[in-house]
Amino acid sequence: MCKCKHTESGVYENQVVLDFPPHMLEHYKESGKTNINVDACIADEIKDLWAHGIRTTGCCCGHNWKFPYIGVVPDDIAKMKALGYKPQYNPWRPPNEDTFFPKVYYPYHNECGKCGDDFVMCENCETTGCPECNPGWKQDSEGAWLCPECYNALKDCPDFYQKDEEDESK
Repeated sequence: MCKCKHTESGVYENQVVLDFPPHMLEHYKESGKTNINVDACIADEIKDLWAHGIRTTGCCCGHNWKFPYIGVVPDDIAKMKALGYKPQYNPWRPPNEDTFFPKVYYPYHNECGKCGDDFVMCENCETTGCPECNPGWKQDSEGAWLCPECYNALKDCPDFYQKDEEDESK
């Protein structure tokens, strides 16, 4: 577990600045970036991946309430698997395997670090999250969970039925 208890997404507390090694400088040459902020609890793992020549594209520790990830360039997917990393389903790019679980979190817990409730999985895109800590999660008429993105995309469809709205009208 990291020290990010009660840290919201988009809040950049508990981070360290890492200078890019040469292969990452080449990867980010066009942006002119020479360093990046990384969650402190996975910084050593990122530095280790860089030492193995892996080019990362982003990472997050999950802040104890969502799944952590490490993104890599497509050419480095095989290297990540050879190092024993497990791909993570990415609902925004379903066929791609360029997102991995950090090893620091194996075996990964399925419990929200904020409230202690179990994570749920979106029936539509298979992303996971905590409905207690993220009220954008909704259930459909059959009790299936939908993440905020899928709920917002489906809520105007004529066949869509939101459990909460009907329950409130009774």
